[in-house]
Amino acid sequence: MRTLIDKLNMNIVRYTWLLACLERGFLVDLEPQYMLYANEQLQAYFKDNLDQFNDHYTQEVDVKRLREVLDSIPNEQVEF
Repeated sequence: MRTLIDKLNMNIVRYTWLLACLERGFLVDLEPQYMLYANEQLQAYFKDNLDQFNDHYTQEVDVKRLREVLDSIPNEQVEF
């Protein structure tokens, strides 16, 4: 399978991406949490457009996504 992925230079999403799309009623942007495999182009996009907690620099988030981002931050990195 790895050979096929490399040969076709494809991205492979998790089923959770489809569930997120159905839940929100539109195609959700790809994010690392939804990927089984991301090619070099998509990895570069993630690096340029997401912070270290995989939060988009420019896209709005809903309450659920904000909670996911905040929950992914280790306690030692939270400053008051």
